[in-house]
Amino acid sequence: PHTVQVADTLTIILASVDPQRAAGQAVLVEAILTCLALEGEDGGDLRALALSQLGRLLERSDEANLRYVVLNLLGRLLREEEGVNATGTKSPH
Repeated sequence: PHTVQVADTLTIILASVDPQRAAGQAVLVEAILTCLALEGEDGGDLRALALSQLGRLLERSDEANLRYVVLNLLGRLLREEEGVNATGTKSPH
């Protein structure tokens, strides 16, 4: 039940925060990180929404610092999933 409430709150935050302001950008990045950390029934939907927001932040940003944060986060996500193969199991290293 708490996960559903958290997912609903994060969805509202991702949809309503103004990404044009520095404070809004910080809130969005933290909300995105939280979405990506959640697991469970709503995790897939939240993950898709979070990745979509990351893409929008990257497209809209004229600020080098924000682009760096977004690209760094995307790189971190890719490195985390690097060891997972198409079946969803960890690949042997």
